[in-house]
Amino acid sequence: MHEMTAMAYHHRTGKVLCSSSVEMENFVGATLKMSCLGYPKIRMYWAQGTRVAAVADVLTRLKSKICPLPPEPQRAAQAKHMPELVNQAPSSLCRNPGCSQRTKFRCTSCNIFLCITSSRSCYKQFHMK
Repeated sequence: MHEMTAMAYHHRTGKVLCSSSVEMENFVGATLKMSCLGYPKIRMYWAQGTRVAAVADVLTRLKSKICPLPPEPQRAAQAKHMPELVNQAPSSLCRNPGCSQRTKFRCTSCNIFLCITSSRSCYKQFHMK
């Protein structure tokens, strides 16, 4: 959910959102509490007489911080080893030593298939050696 939110924000605004999974969990929890209480105005959760600590301590009223994009030369210098999603059936074996998983991601420069998942990143490991 965190990754999808960051991607949607980037697609909508062109900016990179700096947040973590923990921040996303806190946000969802606080908004659930807010929906149960149902104050007529949102600022009441932070107001002195009606403050709700479970919401006010987790959510700030300030806009979230935005990570700056790296300079263009730095972004372009790393662009020769970009992952490419190849829609072929069946998927190919990952070429990272020690991995036997199947993947559909191929390095555009090396022309070899490497895993990119939330649990492992053979793509990153292979190119960092």
